[in-house]
Amino acid sequence: MDALYKRYNMTEKDGYNNPCRVVNVLLADDDVFCNATLASIIETSGQYRVFPFYNGAAVCKFFETRCAEVGLIILDLEMPGKNGVETAGWIRHFEATGGAHRVPILGLTGYEGEEVRRECRKAGMNRVMSKPIKRIELIQVLKEFTE
Repeated sequence: MDALYKRYNMTEKDGYNNPCRVVNVLLADDDVFCNATLASIIETSGQYRVFPFYNGAAVCKFFETRCAEVGLIILDLEMPGKNGVETAGWIRHFEATGGAHRVPILGLTGYEGEEVRRECRKAGMNRVMSKPIKRIELIQVLKEFTE
């Protein structure tokens, strides 16, 4: 477990050491079908509660007031208004200024390429997955980030 904490810059005080708790996942994807499908996969894969959003601004508003309840954030990169990269950057800034503990962020994209991944890492995302996402891969990532 220490390796996982170190890998994602987290400590036990961040609350990532209790496997029996329900993990609140903020999921933002402007595609209604993708949002519903991902939420279904996540909620049936363990002790997860999904809060679905369709844009980054709504995620930021929720996170600003309820950040202590959030265990994982999943962001589509291409959303109207505040996109996934901008949202991740806002969240990392909010955390850095003392607003919250560090929460893992997973980016979702339909694009391949190192440039996209580099931009996501620069914004503070812990990982980026390419769509379409395989159920088993998503479940593995959920467990990695939340156990």
